[in-house]
Amino acid sequence: MFSISLPAKHGKETATISVYHPDERINNSLHSMMLMGFNNDDDWLTKLLESVNANIPDAISIISATQRDNR
Repeated sequence: MFSISLPAKHGKETATISVYHPDERINNSLHSMMLMGFNNDDDWLTKLLESVNANIPDAISIISATQRDNR
């Protein structure tokens, strides 16, 4: 992971954007799922999103199915 600092539209403030993956779609999906409370320990979420082409509903379906199977 690396971060990019971008100037804000107004004023001297900057915004920092974390980049977890070079593919913008996967990176955006990672951000969204992390905001939902998922973690990316050992890059498991990155690998999952790569396998489903950044499709969040598909990723959540796989997570749900795995949790059901492990009960």
